[in-house]
Amino acid sequence: MPDGVQSADLIDQRLKQEGLSEKGPLFKVSRFGLSLLAPGVEGLARVGASPDRISLLSLVFAACASALLLSGFHLSAAIFLLASGACDLLDGWVARIRGIASTAGELIDTLCDRLSESLVFLALGFVWFLSQESSLLREFGVLGSVLALTGSLMMSFASAVILASPTTGKRKAVSRGAMRRPERAVLTGMAVLLQKASPGFSVALLWVMGVGALISAVARILEHRENHVQADRAAQPKTNSSSREWHERDQRWLAPGVQGMASLSGLAIHHALGTRLVSEEGKSYIDWVGGIGVASIGHSHPKWAAAVGKQASSYAVGSLTSQTRVKYLELLMERAAPPGVDCVQLYSSGAEAVESALRLAREVTGKKRFANFTGSFHGKTRGVLSLMSGSWKNAWAPFEEPHALELPYADCARCPLG
Repeated sequence: MPDGVQSADLIDQRLKQEGLSEKGPLFKVSRFGLSLLAPGVEGLARVGASPDRISLLSLVFAACASALLLSGFHLSAAIFLLASGACDLLDGWVARIRGIASTAGELIDTLCDRLSESLVFLALGFVWFLSQESSLLREFGVLGSVLALTGSLMMSFASAVILASPTTGKRKAVSRGAMRRPERAVLTGMAVLLQKASPGFSVALLWVMGVGALISAVARILEHRENHVQADRAAQPKTNSSSREWHERDQRWLAPGVQGMASLSGLAIHHALGTRLVSEEGKSYIDWVGGIGVASIGHSHPKWAAAVGKQASSYAVGSLTSQTRVKYLELLMERAAPPGVDCVQLYSSGAEAVESALRLAREVTGKKRFANFTGSFHGKTRGVLSLMSGSWKNAWAPFEEPHALELPYADCARCPLG
């Protein structure tokens, strides 16, 4: 079995996410049904099946179903929709068993899901538009198809809003709601299959699906916002201290050199989550700086905090080899290293990295001069001061790189050279 999660663990985890009790009959029935699929999924994982290709296959099946629906082959279309839904179930399962689940894979899966449903609902709406049924039923069929598509997109939007803000122990997880992808797949297949045999029931299914998905999406977003409010209230500072008080105490001992923005704002941060900063007074601010780009995943991300805490409790300082560093280096070289690069150096600051790059460039090329752009910033260590513009740096002259060439940024719309 590839390095990853076992099928039984994935089944239990998924059913618990759905809110099912382990002692309940529905949990046992659902677990039994999914366990029947487990051998096939594990077989796909053993042969190295690509989850991304399974997601794309789901989209292909949905496109075939749409074409068959437009051609009047409703039963065949329903069968292809069933195959599309099966692929949608398998891709994430295979990824987790193989241990290769990733954000990029989830993005591909989501795009394929939305395109699949869009193709089917648009095809179904077009079929209703050309239908020979009564004008009222035909209009309700077209509107039901549009409503079902809107509900599907709103469910995706709700999930994106929730996932964009990481959940911590202080914030309750949002319920998964009704009319998720499996339920919509079943109802869509029934609506397609019954479009000719029972058009009224087919239209009713579309409306139930669309209205249910919209209500579920709005309810999840409102629940998410309420959880935000409750978490913020719980995290409000319990003291009467102010940003000014803490900032003055900070400036009493901190030498000049921090960012001007930090000094001028006078803010003292009590806590932060995602892109939101909360001051000592309890006021919220949006962080547009992100530690000058280093906090790309936001503040206090639970996975990051857990990983840092785990590493700090085992081995945090030193140059000796550790499993964590080896795995990080292997992952970095596999995913980020350009062709021809076969080793890497690690530094704790940008200035260190820039100075290392200067030494490396001089060693490889044999050249002595460097060029920098006007307004650029590379750090405050002596080796990089010469590569920053402005006369303020002259107080520390002479520099290690006295012959740096300063150039303007390339801006054709506002060319500084005329």
